[in-house]
Amino acid sequence: MSSTELTPKQEAILGSWILDRSVNFDEYLKKIGINAFKRAIARKANPMIIVSIDDDDETWKVTVKSAFRKDEWTFVVGERVKQKTIDGRCFWTTATWDGDVLVEIQEVCDEDPSAVPSIIRRYVNRDDFLVAECIAGNVVAKRYYKRVD
Repeated sequence: MSSTELTPKQEAILGSWILDRSVNFDEYLKKIGINAFKRAIARKANPMIIVSIDDDDETWKVTVKSAFRKDEWTFVVGERVKQKTIDGRCFWTTATWDGDVLVEIQEVCDEDPSAVPSIIRRYVNRDDFLVAECIAGNVVAKRYYKRVD
């Protein structure tokens, strides 16, 4: 799906965003098996996220930058791809649209069979924050990002 085929709410996800606040994020990190040291780093990070799409091949790119690290991944909506998360876990990931919500489903891959699967739901709320709902089992965290461009 090219950017010309996106709904206005879907297109609103594109752009640059800076973390404003998190709710229950440490509990989510615990649930997915992140150790205390990495969780402490994650709490101190103030990441910027840049979301873009290449209209020629419909490839989405998400770049995450912080003082600690830069990470980038690409995907085509509807296609299953192998991905290493920013903390080094391996997953099969599929991104789909559920209305105006971009849903990323992370399934365990052979290289990391003990990894905990997650679902990340991203959307722009009525206050123009990019919301990332991180779901693992019965734990739900929300991260709110402010637009910077």
